Amino acid sequence: MMAERHAADSRPPQAAPIVNYLSESAFGFQGNGVHTAFLNTLSMMRATGAFRVKANSFGPYAILHAHTFGPLYWLMKWLHRGKRVIHAHAIPDTLVGQVMGTGVWLPIFTSYLVMYFNSADAVICMTEQLRTYLAKMGVRRPMTVVSLPMDLSRFSRSAELRASGRRKLGFTDADHVVLCVGQIIPRKGFFDFIEVARQNPEQRFVWVGEIPFSVASESYFRVKHLVSHAPPNVTFPGVFELHEMPEFYNAADVFFFPSLQETFGLAIAEAAACEVPLVLRDLATYRESFGGHYLAADGVEGFTAHLRALKCSESLRQEYGARGMNAVRRYDTTSVADDLTRLYRQVLGER
Repeated sequence: MMAERHAADSRPPQAAPIVNYLSESAFGFQGNGVHTAFLNTLSMMRATGAFRVKANSFGPYAILHAHTFGPLYWLMKWLHRGKRVIHAHAIPDTLVGQVMGTGVWLPIFTSYLVMYFNSADAVICMTEQLRTYLAKMGVRRPMTVVSLPMDLSRFSRSAELRASGRRKLGFTDADHVVLCVGQIIPRKGFFDFIEVARQNPEQRFVWVGEIPFSVASESYFRVKHLVSHAPPNVTFPGVFELHEMPEFYNAADVFFFPSLQETFGLAIAEAAACEVPLVLRDLATYRESFGGHYLAADGVEGFTAHLRALKCSESLRQEYGARGMNAVRRYDTTSVADDLTRLYRQVLGER
């Protein structure tokens, strides 16, 4: 299928078990962390050579590793009796501030997610906090904490990429660039982002992403209006392929991510790997995933204070750039591949 073209064939032994990676993002909206996690995991496990790897295949498999919860999952479950591993990217809180009408249908969706997770032989959580959340939600299947993988050879600091990224954005080296990457929705802190940009006209703000679900998105018309009537120091360049993203991270002086809820924050890790200092909302998820290696705040006033401090101090930018890089070293593909291989062996009942 289409996603299989993103990584080279590692030629595992013909007797090796088949792991079939499922993500319906391959057939639709791809500007999100779930699709990136799907591609990264697929590429990483191909490189190990421990398993025969397929993507969105309807053929038989030893393990179905699902990243999304739509109808293709249930169809593949019905077609084959292999083991099932589910990556817990979405939880009920994820949909609040993302899709409209959650007050009406969220309880039904919550019950659906519990059924979905409980259909697995193992559930992958990115953090201990997420595992606790799912247990309280009613998930009773074995849950294991495995981080999302990152290719640190792709995401790294580069003066050349900084220059090319700024050329694409139309900025000079003298501009102070504040970057955010993600869906343009209220849950990602979009309204705070716009207000912070309004209060800091001397800085250039860039949001790479798009509105994902058109009129079904939460506060669609308000968000659309703000995008069209944003302050003059705000740029929305759109969505780019994964291989292009290191240019935009390197073009930034600061990565500002005011999201209200995340199960991990892959874009944060990518920015940190490029040694871009992080300004984040003070969330428990980040405290577990990134330690104290970022500047945290809870609203516009705190975000503004951090951004102004970073703009005025190159040494502060260097300090938090280095700290962020050190925080994400453990997410390199080599370490995560070992954890995932170990989980697959356990699911298959192997030593």
